[in-house]
Amino acid sequence: PTPSSTNDDREEHYRELEAYFDSFASVADAWRRRNRGYHDLVENVYRFHVPPGRKVLEIGCGTGDLLAALEPVDGVGVDLSSEMVGAAGRRYPHLRFVHALGEELDLGETFDVVVLSDTVPYVHDLVDLFDRVRAHCRPDTRVIVNSYSRAWRPLIRAAEAVGAKPRKPIRNWVSAPDARNLLDITG
Repeated sequence: PTPSSTNDDREEHYRELEAYFDSFASVADAWRRRNRGYHDLVENVYRFHVPPGRKVLEIGCGTGDLLAALEPVDGVGVDLSSEMVGAAGRRYPHLRFVHALGEELDLGETFDVVVLSDTVPYVHDLVDLFDRVRAHCRPDTRVIVNSYSRAWRPLIRAAEAVGAKPRKPIRNWVSAPDARNLLDITG
């Protein structure tokens, strides 16, 4: 593809994704309650790795629940959905929320921890995303990424088909070795 067709594809992808998550914002809490076990597990794993009182950046923060659960001294959540950012800001006014693409993020500051929880599957350009992550890191910053495993793909599709999980526009199925490679490539 030509550079302009790639940019057009990216812009179209994000227009569709933002529209999806803007409309999903009104039902996000209901789905979170319905799948509480999963969200509790994710929060517990992150709390194990992120002690309270850290400066935390979460890219793809949704309604801000995971960021708030980490009890940051300074927490910044970033999401491409203005509706999600608005909901997060109302719910957690002591945290900062920014409406932006992770691939274009430039906050001009660094963090103790950068979180990408279930974000990678929706990203158009993973190298650009991880470049922006690097820009917000110091040498001692911990970057934590969790994502859907390809092994779960049939189960996720089945859960979506029966209404046990919302159908989401997943773009990437990135393995742990792929994520490690992307982190290495982008420094």
